[in-house]
Formats: sequence, structure tokens, C-alpha cells
Amino acid sequence: MKLSELILAVGDEHILVEPVAHNLDGNQTAIKGGLKITLVTRGTTLIDLVSHKPKMVGLLIWLPAERLNAASVTLAARADELANRRRDERL
Repeated sequence: MKLSELILAVGDEHILVEPVAHNLDGNQTAIKGGLKITLVTRGTTLIDLVSHKPKMVGLLIWLPAERLNAASVTLAARADELANRRRDERL
């Protein structure tokens, strides 16, 4: 299954996106060819984690920054174009 198919099946309205860089708590350490980070999230609670019955499941997904930025610009332009078209149809 592709990630896009999974997101479509779950539904955009049920997904919480939290950019990792915005949620780091300042505790990052380079270890064994990787990076250990600590972050703050609104996606789950401590009770959910210790009960082993989480309401939300977190997936950490890394995207190329340039591709994400380009996609954001493209999607914003499409949204503007659609809004303009709808406005024009009402006039």
C-alpha cells in the first residue's frame, strides 16, 4: 500500500500533521550514525501510551524539503485557482 492510499483511506479530516522541526524540545543528540530527538506532540496522551490502546498512531515520515516546498506552492496555486473559478461562476 502506498502512503497516499493510506491517507486517502483514513481521510484528511482525521490526520494531524505536526512538522518535527516545530515540535523539538531542544534535546537532540547525535548517536551511532543517527539522531536521537525528543519532541512534543498533541497526537496522543500519556494515558493512551501506557494503556496500550492509543486513539492515534504516530508515523514519522521524512520528505525532501525542496519537494515539499514545491508541492505546497503548487497546491496553494491550485486552491487559489479553484476559489477564483468558483467566485467567477457565482458572478
